Amino acid sequence: MFQKKKQNLIQKTKVGYSGTLLTESSGIINWILSSSDERLQKYIVEYNINVPSLSETFNQTKYHISPMTRWIEEETCPGKPSFVGFKNQQQRDQREQEFIKALFPAYINWCERNGYLPLTHISFTDALLLNCPQAKKVRKGPGMFIEGIVLQPKVFDFD
Repeated sequence: MFQKKKQNLIQKTKVGYSGTLLTESSGIINWILSSSDERLQKYIVEYNINVPSLSETFNQTKYHISPMTRWIEEETCPGKPSFVGFKNQQQRDQREQEFIKALFPAYINWCERNGYLPLTHISFTDALLLNCPQAKKVRKGPGMFIEGIVLQPKVFDFD
C-alpha cells in the first residue's frame, strides 16, 4: 500500500550535500547556461513531449494530491452534457430528483465514501473545468450543465 520512500538525487547533509546526482550538478548547470532561451522554453512549455517521464510524474502527483482529480478519473468519462446540480437549496429539493445523474451530488457522495471534505458548489464547478480540459460550462435553463463529461455507468451500480 505505501511505497518505499525514494532517496533524493541530491540531499543536504550535516556537512554539505550528497547524492548520486551531485557529481553531475556542475555539468547540468553548464548545460542550462549554454542552452538557448527557445530551447529551455520548449523544455518548460512542451515538457510532455520533451520529457515524457516528467509528464507522467506530474499526472501521478495530481492524482494522489487532488481529490477532484481522483474523482474525475474514477467516476467520470467523456460524454454528453451533464447536469452540475442546483446551488439554491429550494430548487435542489424540488428538482434534483429529475437530474439524479447530476455531477455535484455524485461528487459529494464520493467524498463522503473516501473521507474527503467536498468543495462548495461553485468551487466544484471551477475545479472541474480546471482539471478536465474537455469540459465546458453551458447554461440551459435553471441549473448549470458541463459539456464533455458524464458519470461512468458503474457509479449507479448499488452493490
